[in-house]
Amino acid sequence: MPALDVPELRTVHEAAVTLLGHRAAVLHGDRVDRHGDAIGPALRAEVAAGRRIPPDLLDAARSTRERFRHAVVRFFDRYDVLVTPAFGVPPWPVPDGAGPYPDEPQLSRIAAVWPLTTLAPMAGCPAITVPVGRTAAGHPVGLQLTGPPMSDLRLLRAARALEAAGTHAGQAAR
Repeated sequence: MPALDVPELRTVHEAAVTLLGHRAAVLHGDRVDRHGDAIGPALRAEVAAGRRIPPDLLDAARSTRERFRHAVVRFFDRYDVLVTPAFGVPPWPVPDGAGPYPDEPQLSRIAAVWPLTTLAPMAGCPAITVPVGRTAAGHPVGLQLTGPPMSDLRLLRAARALEAAGTHAGQAAR
């Protein structure tokens, strides 16, 4: 099988962030304009960032998404399921403030591993996260199963089989 032309994960992630920002501006821009500070700061920031995206960057992000989709479809010609960590860091504590996001430097650590979760939507593929145990500190560990487009039922069955294979809430992941 010939080598796959897959954009670097960082490039795919950056394209996802660009497309999400543009989407936020299109879907929520009018609401932010009407309600201003009544809208949460995270959405206001995402809309503002989306509005600053130049057309050439948006076109490049769309092109990256299409190249990635094609590469992933070819990947699934050979493999049934892609298995990745659901998230690369333990969950963060619930913050004391009003917002749901952790403080720096924890937010930077989380952002560094977030690209794992952008793979499936950028490729137009279904994905499911399955609990597989806990860390020694008691934090949950999950695996993300991604399948080719239209393989939702296959993924649900794979997830059920993985869960039935034997991890339970008190077991440490290895």
